[in-house]
Amino acid sequence: MVKRFAEIISNYNSSYKHPLALASTIIEGVLHQQFVKLHFKSLTNCDKNTSTASFFIELTLNVLLNEK
Repeated sequence: MVKRFAEIISNYNSSYKHPLALASTIIEGVLHQQFVKLHFKSLTNCDKNTSTASFFIELTLNVLLNEK
């Protein structure tokens, strides 16, 4: 899954130097934020209005667009 996600990242921005690291960080981060959202609500901005997916989509696009 990480390798496929890294391929998608590379296809979107071929000059990005760390697609595997970004892919694995995003996957791990989504899982972590889901846990924090359920158990430690004061440690995240993700809630009923902001999903973990929307947060990581915004984060990823900002990283990749700033690298172009």
